[in-house]
Amino acid sequence: MKKFIIGFSTALPLLACQPVNKGAPEQSRVNSFNHKHFSQHVYRANSDIADEFLDFMYVNELGGDTKTFSRFDGPISIRFAQPAPPLASRDLNRLIARLRTEAGIDIRLGAAEEPVNIYIHRLPMAKLQNLAPNAACLVVPNARNAKEFRAGWRSGKTQWHNVITRTTASVFLPSDQSPEFERDCMHEEVAQALGPLNDLFRVPNTIFNDDDMHGVLTPYDMLILRLAYSPELRIGMSAPQVRARLPGLLARLNPKGAGYAGKNQTISMEWNNLIREATSANGTDRRRINAAKRAVKFATEQKLGEPRMTFSMLSHARASVGRDPQARVNELQHVLYTYNKTLGPDSIQVAKVSREMAFLLYHLNLVPEAGSFIPAIKKAAQKYQNAELMFEALHIEALVAHSNDDVAGHKALVAQARGWGLYAFGSIKIVTQIEHQLGQLAKHRKNAK
Repeated sequence: MKKFIIGFSTALPLLACQPVNKGAPEQSRVNSFNHKHFSQHVYRANSDIADEFLDFMYVNELGGDTKTFSRFDGPISIRFAQPAPPLASRDLNRLIARLRTEAGIDIRLGAAEEPVNIYIHRLPMAKLQNLAPNAACLVVPNARNAKEFRAGWRSGKTQWHNVITRTTASVFLPSDQSPEFERDCMHEEVAQALGPLNDLFRVPNTIFNDDDMHGVLTPYDMLILRLAYSPELRIGMSAPQVRARLPGLLARLNPKGAGYAGKNQTISMEWNNLIREATSANGTDRRRINAAKRAVKFATEQKLGEPRMTFSMLSHARASVGRDPQARVNELQHVLYTYNKTLGPDSIQVAKVSREMAFLLYHLNLVPEAGSFIPAIKKAAQKYQNAELMFEALHIEALVAHSNDDVAGHKALVAQARGWGLYAFGSIKIVTQIEHQLGQLAKHRKNAK
């Protein structure tokens, strides 16, 4: 279940990763990424992946841990419950193609009106949150629609910890959000309908993580799903039975993972709760900052590992928007250094923090320094299919051009960014507002020189 977390922009509130009410844009005006298949290599220790797989499959983030191994049995069909816009239909077709190719799952698009295993419902955000407060989107078992979900909740029929063989599920997506937000929700909720029931903060290269870094399924995610549908695992197995088979399975499916040393990290609910408070869209800045400070201290004392330690620091920097800019530059520099060292310079984490650093440096009138981040951000936006990141990278480039008196270049980059903005934000009105705000920032920086 994707939750709301506080959005962030170094300079502009409208660039935050927050859902806002908007209609579907005209498809012909929208930029989006070409269909691609991702690498199947996962460069992490197989022993850690085995531990994570068990936490994904047997620990439920909503409570009531699952005692037996659960998945669909046999071919799987999926479709929208009602006709969907072209962009949403295209994104579902691309997701199905990736699941078939990269995860090896026998899944197909169901015909209209045909009974299927997974129904996708598109609801206005207000109605969706009547089903699950604070959820941006969700998936529930043993229900073909919202009515069956409600009816089965008290009896436990539509609670995951009571499901062994999966037969039917409903995914609920927000219909009044941007195409990219809906696509990201679709990826996570459909994947959770198929496999993992839990999100793990300690895993940096997955969509099954409430850090909101990844939007589309990663090679790691496809490996987890491939494990879940391996013939060596059977529905109803206990966790010890599955654990006994994972080393052999991972040696076959991810041979590169045998060369990495495991870290044997576990779930920390106390740290999770601190981070949820630090990134919550509700509450005051002071509460978020204090929670982030406590998360940094707790991660350090408990030796929770660099991914959680670094995200704690990033959460503090994000919660401190509007406060000492130089202190935030120092924090972001440390976060960038650690992400570069642990995840690599081409990771989505490095790109997103670089985006934040670039806006902050521009705001401080350090224009060449801000511009130095642009190539890497654009490359990562393309690699990870993140239209919002591409939109922002192009606007950073436009701001730099404006500072260098390149009026034509500035206008061309703003126009180029607009199509990405429509996919990322869903509305020409929102995109125009952001363009206006960025234009005001450019004028302010120019006058401050």
